[in-house]
Amino acid sequence: MTRDAPYYVNGYMTADPRAYVRVAVWLLAQIEYGALKPGDPVPSADEIAARYGVSRQTCAKGLRMLERDGVLFRVPGHRYHVVPDQS
Repeated sequence: MTRDAPYYVNGYMTADPRAYVRVAVWLLAQIEYGALKPGDPVPSADEIAARYGVSRQTCAKGLRMLERDGVLFRVPGHRYHVVPDQS
């Protein structure tokens, strides 16, 4: 399989085979579809790992990527949350 092969995550296509990117795309889909609303807590890395069969570290990397991109925020010692609407 080549690196350019499309991967589908909840209807979202990504050509990136890295698992942490697929975790991030799955979370973005959850936000767009309304399963996760602004201010909602995001499932923990342990919960995501158990559900999708990837490592906790992989999930944490995907969560950090979305935090860096301004999609999620984290209160130290607590879960990540979806960034509230700025309107």
